Amino acid sequence: GLVGAIGVIPGTVAAHPFDVIKIRMQTSKDSLRMAMGTISKTTGGFKGFYRGLSSAVQQKMITCGPMFLISEICTQGMQLAGMKRAEACFAGSAVSGYSTGFVAALSEYRK
Repeated sequence: GLVGAIGVIPGTVAAHPFDVIKIRMQTSKDSLRMAMGTISKTTGGFKGFYRGLSSAVQQKMITCGPMFLISEICTQGMQLAGMKRAEACFAGSAVSGYSTGFVAALSEYRK
C-alpha cells in the first residue's frame, strides 16, 4: 500500500505538465503553442506547468496506494484458497480495481 502510493509520485510529477497543457487546450481551444505560451505567461514561467501538482499527487496516492494493497491481499487470499498464481492475480486485480473505483470517483469529484 505505502510503496504503491509512493511509487506513483515520479510518474505524476513527470506527466503533470502534459495534463496542464491538455486541459488548457480543451478549455480554450488553443493550439499547443498558444496553450504553452499562455500557461508560461500567465503563471510566471515554468512553474505554471506544475500548478495543481499537490492535488494531483494526493489523488494518485489516495487511489493507487489502496489499490495495490487490496490487489496483493486478494491475490494472496485466493492463492491460499487454492487458485493458481495467474488466476489469483487476475481476480485480485479485478477486485482491487472495482473497490478502489469508488475512492477514485471521490477524488475526481474533488478536482
